[in-house]
Amino acid sequence: TLMQTLIEAIKTKLYLDQAAGSLYAAVSGRIYLTQAPLNAALPLLVISFQVANVDRHFGAPVSYDCLVTATLYGSFGTSESQEALGDIELKLFNLLDNFSLTASGFDRGLVQFTSRMNNFNDEDAVVIQDELRIRATDF
Repeated sequence: TLMQTLIEAIKTKLYLDQAAGSLYAAVSGRIYLTQAPLNAALPLLVISFQVANVDRHFGAPVSYDCLVTATLYGSFGTSESQEALGDIELKLFNLLDNFSLTASGFDRGLVQFTSRMNNFNDEDAVVIQDELRIRATDF
């Protein structure tokens, strides 16, 4: 499906750079779709996708909007852990904001952040949540 194609394109981007200092390294490879395993080690990143809108133009070409929620979880407690999670969020932002997406079935796509740094606590974790939009077209 078109949605699966966009998900795979984002996953590829998130997993591509695994060098020291990368987003992947900062979360020790703990990048999950939809939800993380129970009691997973922190920090971690959960990416979830929601189709926002599909516009068909005169029957054939398609504009496809996809909303993405990126949720980072870090250890609760110290201001250092919140600052470290903020540093990881910056890596995510630098990696994906205004990223030109290549996905099979689309001639172009663009990823843009629509909101950043929504901070809150969730039981024993500090959380930063960002929202992104993928706009892809096949014409």
